[in-house]
Amino acid sequence: IFGTIMLKLTENITWLGALFNSVSARTAGFSTFNLGDFSNAGLIIMMVLMFIGASPGSTAGGIKTTTIFVLFQGVKSSAIDKSEKAFKYAVPKNAFKKAAVITVIGITVVLTGTFLMSLFEPNLEIKDIVFEIVSAYGTVGDSTGITPSISTASKILSMLVMFIGRLGEIMFNKSKNDNMTYGIVGLGRFGMALAIDLAESGSEIIALDSNEEKVQAIREYTENAFIVKNLEKKTLIETGIQNCD
Repeated sequence: IFGTIMLKLTENITWLGALFNSVSARTAGFSTFNLGDFSNAGLIIMMVLMFIGASPGSTAGGIKTTTIFVLFQGVKSSAIDKSEKAFKYAVPKNAFKKAAVITVIGITVVLTGTFLMSLFEPNLEIKDIVFEIVSAYGTVGDSTGITPSISTASKILSMLVMFIGRLGEIMFNKSKNDNMTYGIVGLGRFGMALAIDLAESGSEIIALDSNEEKVQAIREYTENAFIVKNLEKKTLIETGIQNCD
């Protein structure tokens, strides 16, 4: 919806055309308009959509909508100094780290690809080059029309960026994180010692206790420590302890 509205505001196209290009920019690579005639603002919107891509489980490229969502939640939580939550559910701390890494890798690939193609194609406008690289990274296939005229080196670069964009996240997540997430209910003498030992070994922990002082003490080792007055299902789900391994 956001992409459709922004494309309609920036380009003189129909609502249906804006919707089609907004959806197509995430995966299909089809276009009913000459993208070379789009304004700079319109191309920026298209590039943002291509870079983000669609949701996991689809054939779309990009960094995925869930990555952006988790990233925004982590930034917001850091700004207000609260633990990450989404729809009243806790977001695992390592999820934000993964989202940040995937996003930084994506930006790095796009910037590097843009720089190299600028060297290979000094006569092309930078907006066309950036669009070409972002389209390749998102494995979309859209172009402002420069693809047939670029050099062999640039075409090889585009193929390499496509390969990274398609398989980069899969390679990043090919094996499960060795640092498992543990849930600890009750921070007595044993629970506190176990929580500290696991945290110092590099594992993620979610700690629950009704004593505020104990919860504050364990927060030196993990941000996922919560004060709970009961062990009802709703309360446990809100803490995110169901995400433990």
